[in-house]
Amino acid sequence: MKTNNILKGLVAVIIVMITLPGFASNDPTSFNSKESRMKRIVSAAVDFPVSMESQSDQKFVVTVDFNVDSEGHVVVNEISGNPTYTMHVKEKLEKLVMKKMSDLVGKSFVYRFVFSK
Repeated sequence: MKTNNILKGLVAVIIVMITLPGFASNDPTSFNSKESRMKRIVSAAVDFPVSMESQSDQKFVVTVDFNVDSEGHVVVNEISGNPTYTMHVKEKLEKLVMKKMSDLVGKSFVYRFVFSK
């Protein structure tokens, strides 16, 4: 159990998310605040796959391009990386609903997740 908690903690620290496109906004502070909130939500939702804990000490990278639709659902446009990890990330993201994120609707985001032990 302790190992599982340590792994989850390490994964939380190792998950690297990079948002690529910068978008013009009438209120950049509002956009950055909501984007930061979205990063926290996404980071909390995508954890280390329990089924992969027995993998050797390898690093797996998953890059995902997604947007938020008008109802707040995350829509994965493109995803690449290790097939097992890409399926895990896609399933987790598609379950997310971003409430009160109307400023982010329709904008594309690219996040990069690094899974490592």
